[in-house]
Amino acid sequence: MSSTLRLPFTEQARRLQAQELFETHRLRQYNHFYPEDNRVNLRTEPRVECRTEASTVTSNLHHLLKFGSTFDQREFDNFIENSLDDIVKACSEQLLFWHISGETTDLNEPVDHILVWSNTDYFWFVLLPRSTREIHFFLEDGDRVYFLERFSLNHTKFELTFSEIRRISTPGEETSSWPLVTTLSKEYTYHWNSSSWEITLDNPDHRINNPAYYNLPPQNPQDSDFVREQLRLREEEYQLILARIDELDTTTSGWSTPPAPPRRWSTPPVPPRSPSLPIPTVNWFAQAECTCKLEVCTCGYRPITPRTPSPIVLWRPGDSFLPSTLSHQNTRDWWNN
Repeated sequence: MSSTLRLPFTEQARRLQAQELFETHRLRQYNHFYPEDNRVNLRTEPRVECRTEASTVTSNLHHLLKFGSTFDQREFDNFIENSLDDIVKACSEQLLFWHISGETTDLNEPVDHILVWSNTDYFWFVLLPRSTREIHFFLEDGDRVYFLERFSLNHTKFELTFSEIRRISTPGEETSSWPLVTTLSKEYTYHWNSSSWEITLDNPDHRINNPAYYNLPPQNPQDSDFVREQLRLREEEYQLILARIDELDTTTSGWSTPPAPPRRWSTPPVPPRSPSLPIPTVNWFAQAECTCKLEVCTCGYRPITPRTPSPIVLWRPGDSFLPSTLSHQNTRDWWNN
C-alpha cells in the first residue's frame, strides 16, 4: 500500500493559500467593518490633494488628519501630545483596510502607499483670507502658527509634515499688513518595525519675521471656479450659524429655566431679519471673515453681528462670575461640524 508523500508548504505558498481561503469571506468582512459611511474618498475633499492612486481612507484617519486648519502654539502642542497615539492606531487600521478591501492600482498591484498634500488653492484663497488678522495677532505676540502640509503612509512608516506661517517685513507698513509666507517646520515619522517616533525634520531657523527660506503665496488660484464655490459654501455655513444662534435664543434656557411671564404680558413682535448680503466679488487677498480663537477678539471685524442670546452670560472685567461657555464653545462646535 503506497502513500503520497506530502512536502511541507513553503512560506510563500502558505501565505498564498491563506489569502485564497480568506478571499471567500473578504467582501463580507469589508462590508461589515467598512460600510460607506466609514470610509472617505479624498478626491472629493476640497482641502487636500491626493497624489497617489490610492485615495480612500477610513473615517477615523480622515478625522484625525487636520488638513485645512491652522494651529497656534498651544493647539499644536496639544495635538502632538494627545493625537499622535490615535493617529498610529488609525494608520494601522488603514493598512488593514487596504488588505480587506483588496484595493489595487491600475496595474492590478495591491495598494501599498498613499500621499496627501494640503490643497494650495484652498489654503491660500479660502483658509488664509478668513484667518489673516488672527494669524498676525499670534505672530505679533511671538506665537507660532502651524498647519499640516503633507501626510504619507506605507507598510514601513508614515510621516506627518508640518509647515509654519511666517511673514516678511515691509518698511513703512503696519506689521498687520506684512505679507504672509510659509516655511517647513517639523516632520514626525513613525516606524512600524520599531514602534517608535522620530523627528526627521526640525527647521533651525526660528525667526517669525523674515525667515531665510520661505514660499510666497501664488498670485492667482489654479482653479478659480473651485475657490468661488468654496467661498459660497463658507457663506452658507455662516448663515447656518446665525440661524442656530437664533434657535438657541428661543429654545434653550442656559443653566436654569426662567419663570414664564404673566399672561397679561404681550410678546413683542420679532423684528424681521435683514436679507442676507450678496456674495461679494472674489478678492483673493481680502479679509473674508474673522475667526478669533480668543475670549476677547481684537481683530475689529464685525460683519452682521447677531444679538447675544438671552441664556448667554457675557463676562466683563471686574465681574466676580465666570462667563457661560455656551457662546464660545458651541459656536466653535457649530463651525467645525
